[in-house]
Amino acid sequence: MNPIVIVGGGIGGLASALALAHLGYQSIVLESRPPSAHIDRGDVLHAGVLPLLSRWGADRDIAAHNPFQFHRFRIASGNGRILLDADTREILGDNHCFTSLRHPNITAALRSAAHRTGLVDVVNGVRCVELLGSGGRISEVHTATATYPSSLAIIASGARSRFARRYFGAPNVYRYATAFYNACVRTVDGYGDCGFYILSDDGAMVLVPLPEGLQRIGIQVRSSQLNQVAAPDFLRETIAARFRPLAGVPLELVERPHTYRLYRAVNDWWSRPGAILLGDAARQVHPVGGQGMNLAIRDADVLAGCLNAAGCPRAATRIDHAIASYGAQRQRSVRPTLRRTHLLGVAAERAPTAASMAAVQLAGRIMPVKRNLLRAMMDVR
Repeated sequence: MNPIVIVGGGIGGLASALALAHLGYQSIVLESRPPSAHIDRGDVLHAGVLPLLSRWGADRDIAAHNPFQFHRFRIASGNGRILLDADTREILGDNHCFTSLRHPNITAALRSAAHRTGLVDVVNGVRCVELLGSGGRISEVHTATATYPSSLAIIASGARSRFARRYFGAPNVYRYATAFYNACVRTVDGYGDCGFYILSDDGAMVLVPLPEGLQRIGIQVRSSQLNQVAAPDFLRETIAARFRPLAGVPLELVERPHTYRLYRAVNDWWSRPGAILLGDAARQVHPVGGQGMNLAIRDADVLAGCLNAAGCPRAATRIDHAIASYGAQRQRSVRPTLRRTHLLGVAAERAPTAASMAAVQLAGRIMPVKRNLLRAMMDVR
């Protein structure tokens, strides 16, 4: 049996390799970028995916990078008034907390765990150029220098994947009127043990604690403001305008901020004979809930489950049946998350009204509503 070939060595691709190795599948991961080229943004592993990483043997690799765990989440107004305050452990149970790491460390942990299985070969610095096969079924992945026969090709090459467009058709795209500005700073006193979502008249802002005394600040800006973000005082002035309790607080940047435009993209087809889409290659969600990475890890688990249900198939027809089941299951499962994050993303483009602020406050006072809100955030399916 030819190995499974995974196009893309990011978190979705590596999670797939790990999930498949757990079932005894051999895979080859082809990654065009060196590990150092991955965007260094702060990421949060939700409570719902931690058992998957543990099952695949990656929990000790995650722990080796000293992740930061926090269990308090607050929504605040621009003047600092707390609209919703939630302790996830008190509301959902002791095992419900947020686990934060910098993106390259999560990638490195998954890579280390995959290498230890002895079933995953990661090849760096190779760009995939073509998928080939016969009779309408993909059976080979071509790079500029080599050909890799495959029993299954997993396209996990991220958002705007040209492979996804070429072999699965153009996605349906919704372009938001905003972009996201990401900065990593030394932890601000009093804000290092809690995740904050701030609703301001000038736009939304998030604060996320990271390991090693660091903190991620994410600021939603209008696309028309992108020419202003390079100004030396942009971060200080914007934070002062968005969240008055931090006005005048000194901030120490530890890396160059980066900015990316926001859009939603969803492919109609996630599988075809011999190949599937996984993670952001299949659909990209608005980052308001930090769901994208966690959904990709879920994708890997569902894919492995579909193959396992088919009896770890070797015949091409059984593999294709399993991946068609995967595509149908995932499209149904992620639909509520896509809808929810889209509505939140559209709402975040507008200045909050007195009614919307009151609604958030009311949600914070009604325990069943607050519990469901937290569960939707922390256990994406």
